[in-house]
Amino acid sequence: MRKLDRTAVPAPSCLARYSHRHNRWEDLEGEDKEPIRDALRTVQNDLCAYCEGSLGDESHIEHFCRRRDFPDRIFTWENLFLSCSAQEHCGHYKDRSGASYNPADLVKPDEDNPDEFLYFSSGGDVRPRGNIAAAQRRKAEETIRILNLNHGVLQAFRRRALATYRGLEPNILEALEGFEEAIRRQFIDEEIARTALDPYSAVIRHFFEAM
Repeated sequence: MRKLDRTAVPAPSCLARYSHRHNRWEDLEGEDKEPIRDALRTVQNDLCAYCEGSLGDESHIEHFCRRRDFPDRIFTWENLFLSCSAQEHCGHYKDRSGASYNPADLVKPDEDNPDEFLYFSSGGDVRPRGNIAAAQRRKAEETIRILNLNHGVLQAFRRRALATYRGLEPNILEALEGFEEAIRRQFIDEEIARTALDPYSAVIRHFFEAM
């Protein structure tokens, strides 16, 4: 999960033609869904808002606050993300039958900085940050639980992303040890920026934190 900039694109104008008082989400016409999808793909760089997996053709428009619980936010731009279509994690898992949560207890990636709450380890799992306040820890734990971010498939994808990166730079750790501090910091910053929009890049970003 990474910080998203919703201001990168304007809110799709088609949303203004619908009101929760008169319309259901199902009333949204196909031709109006495409501008929403396109805008969200730009904001999210074609990655799932939650797991950072590549969306490809498999995605759905996701309501951060569920439609049945927050009908007044059905057509609210700030409530919409694109999620992957996996049933075992992310949007579909969050909204599965019987799931109970308060959206205020979840990390919202266009408002919160996930890096302040979550740590993606080299082993593929995600954990609450160490030494954070109790309220932040609660938010991190609920986000991991409700989105099932420690599903085995996601852990494997993260390990693979890091292994692929390290395969391209096999001697990176040894090289970094020989750099002066300023040069090492510059190199790390450049590598983080270069991989920032890749799938599962959080694990690469956090790999460098201890350097």
